[in-house]
Amino acid sequence: MSEAVVITAALTGVLATREQCPAIPYTPVEIAEEAKRAAEAGASIVHIHARNPEGGPEWRVETFAEILSEVRARADVIVNFSNGASDIAAEHGSGHIRYVREEIGAP
Repeated sequence: MSEAVVITAALTGVLATREQCPAIPYTPVEIAEEAKRAAEAGASIVHIHARNPEGGPEWRVETFAEILSEVRARADVIVNFSNGASDIAAEHGSGHIRYVREEIGAP
């Protein structure tokens, strides 16, 4: 290619479940493995909604930090965490930003 292209892979979907798609990753290790596969396929950015082990939304700073650590151990990609949702308080959706310091944040 003669032009630069940026490919973003949305790894978890906003509220997708394994009932809808059995391949949806929930845990930090599963998410990191998907990030690795995405990078190997050409993605330079991975967009991630943190999940709890049952697949629901997760907002704990520790979970974001674990996801970031696991992704960094497997892939050289820009991490783009979701920073909120319309049905949660702003401090929960973006509370991890000052601690985790991912490269990009998206609402």
